[in-house]
Amino acid sequence: MQFLFATIGYTAVATVLSTLLWVGYLWQTERLTDERLFRIIAMIHGVETGEKIEAIAPIGDQSSEEEASLEEVRRLRHLALRNYEARQESLDRGKSEFDHSLGQLVEQRNRVDQMATELKKRIDQVSTETIEEGVKNVVRDLKVAKPEKGKELLLRILESGGTDPDAKQQALDQVIQIINTMPIDTWSDMLNKFEGPAELDQLHRIQAQQLEGGEKRRVLQEALGQLGNK
Repeated sequence: MQFLFATIGYTAVATVLSTLLWVGYLWQTERLTDERLFRIIAMIHGVETGEKIEAIAPIGDQSSEEEASLEEVRRLRHLALRNYEARQESLDRGKSEFDHSLGQLVEQRNRVDQMATELKKRIDQVSTETIEEGVKNVVRDLKVAKPEKGKELLLRILESGGTDPDAKQQALDQVIQIINTMPIDTWSDMLNKFEGPAELDQLHRIQAQQLEGGEKRRVLQEALGQLGNK
């Protein structure tokens, strides 16, 4: 009996050793892979390998899909960030160009305004000099003319304004400017020649304008009015 048990033991050990040697040989020659070994062990334990593999496979695919989705999200986020940076850079560049162009326009406008102001001053100066020169010439002619003749010339200047209010006022201003420029004795001689209601009415207009301050007073009043409106 003991011999039988010993024989069975030796046979079992030999079987295990031969099996291990055979498995080692298959593993060494790559005829036995991890997958095949897994299938063999599963079959020994009575497990259906097809169901196990099919159940495990989708998990791996799902993990791969999740990794791919995360990678796609990262890529899209990176692209969105790049697009935002590009748009921001374009906006900054456009704003800089706009500010530069606006600065140039403002500078040009200021330069044109300055030129216009200087030109107006020059025109006013030339106009004033021309008027003053014209007044001097008229005064010179009145000085050499007889008082009666000088009076008639002044009345003609007054009548040159016609019926237009602005033209009449301008003619009156010119007469007063001439009178203020001529020597006092020349004007005194002419003053004594005003006779008759019509001529005395014209003389009254002249004197009333002189009392009001004439053109200089009107210019001063207009300037004060403009200052009051600001």
